[in-house]
Amino acid sequence: MKNAIQAILDQLTDESRILDAGVYDEQGDLIARSGESVEVRDRLALDGKKAGGYFNQQIVEPIAGKNGPLGYLRLTLDTHTLATEAQTGG
Repeated sequence: MKNAIQAILDQLTDESRILDAGVYDEQGDLIARSGESVEVRDRLALDGKKAGGYFNQQIVEPIAGKNGPLGYLRLTLDTHTLATEAQTGG
């Protein structure tokens, strides 16, 4: 199961606007991650230092199960749009 999750995360973060992705269990323990190797504390600037610039956004979504969340998916999106991409529509 972990290998399948890892393969999906690798595909999500390969040459995309998803800078990093992680899957956590229901207790918040990391199961698998892929992408840039920036610690979550640094990415969220919890210690006052923002990693990778200011053009990213964190998204955390629950992975639903029958009796509540099985875990969580965390994505860091690159929200910086280059001028040429904005003019051409991406």
